[in-house]
Amino acid sequence: MEDIIFVKRTNKTGNCRTYNNPVIKLEYPTGRFLISQKLADILNVDNDNGLMFGFNQKAKTGFVIKDDEPDAFILRRKDNHSLRFTSKDLQGFFIDTFELLESGKSTFYFNVSSSPNERGLYSITWDV
Repeated sequence: MEDIIFVKRTNKTGNCRTYNNPVIKLEYPTGRFLISQKLADILNVDNDNGLMFGFNQKAKTGFVIKDDEPDAFILRRKDNHSLRFTSKDLQGFFIDTFELLESGKSTFYFNVSSSPNERGLYSITWDV
């Protein structure tokens, strides 16, 4: 029995990250965005609510805010832990702002601040 090595499954960046933190997950190349429930609670959004995004490409940061205008990105409930929407146009802004394609990855997690700045915007950052 001493020669046996037991291995348990580990998941360093999987679902736990989206369940416990205010994050946005981007799946490339489909342009699918998943919004964690923690972030949904902070932004006070749910199914059929909308989001608006802004970007400062020079500073490599993005911003998100709840938006009820008809041209907002409308969220759909995926499960009890996340909301989602798809947009290849928005994906392009994320790719350009954060220079994502240089990483060689296809899934990206973005941290979102839990409190707004002086303009009421929640900042989005990417940890490479």
